[in-house]
Amino acid sequence: PAEAVGAKVGALAKELGTDVAGACALVRGVPPILGFNALNLVKDRLEALGSKLGTSVPETAGLVAAQPLMWAVPPAHVQSGVPALCERMGLTRDQALGLLRRVPVVAALPPAQLALDVGALGPVLGCGPGALLELVGRCLPLAGVAGEVFGAGATNLGAALGVGPEAVLALAATQPALLAAQLPAIAGALDTLQAGLGLASRADALAALAAAPGLLYEVSPAGLGERLEALAAAFQVSVADARAAAAAQPLALLVSPATLRAGVSRLTAGASSDAQGEGSSGSSSSGGLS
Repeated sequence: PAEAVGAKVGALAKELGTDVAGACALVRGVPPILGFNALNLVKDRLEALGSKLGTSVPETAGLVAAQPLMWAVPPAHVQSGVPALCERMGLTRDQALGLLRRVPVVAALPPAQLALDVGALGPVLGCGPGALLELVGRCLPLAGVAGEVFGAGATNLGAALGVGPEAVLALAATQPALLAAQLPAIAGALDTLQAGLGLASRADALAALAAAPGLLYEVSPAGLGERLEALAAAFQVSVADARAAAAAQPLALLVSPATLRAGVSRLTAGASSDAQGEGSSGSSSSGGLS
């Protein structure tokens, strides 16, 4: 019964020292908890995990609610808790908790493998810790890269591409695989996109490449012109309008002309059918009224 569940959730909140919302989140994440007759066993389990993570019972409950798989993690498997994340990566306590919520597997890394000092690297690259933590969340091995090595790499790559390090970070956050591409290929693609789409800066070209990484190897200057002409023909607009549309939606350049024409035909046919249907309906209504 709902009353019994509500009473048990309330008792769980009291046992764990959290609020009812926190207890509800924990139960949603790990429903079998409702089957525990002795709620102190839930607390004991969270305390054991929290002792390794360096977190309080309410904090541990929040982590498990966000990442239910942590409920099944043996405490002995935790090697890096909040204190280690703060010390090795230059994080605040809240940032460390946020990283654990996003990427709980970071707790399994030995402290010696946490080399990316986010706190010190952010000011060097001119970005906040959030951007770097986003990177770590998408590509956990970056946590093991020394801050000075990563900073130098991002700065040098930005200089070689003619963009700031913040643009390199944005690229890495959305398409980390592009960083493994050959530098000449990236530089060539940026030249083609900036000139062909009339983009204002190399950073804009890099953003377009991040939005449509398939353009890296598929578009030459001549090929880009052909795709813009095909886009213009498919939508019956000028090449200038097609260029503006492609600059706003670079993925459109990766759609084949045949697919574009088929899509436009279907849209046109659908619009015509709707218009005819409305016309027939209107005629029937007029006839009935007369």
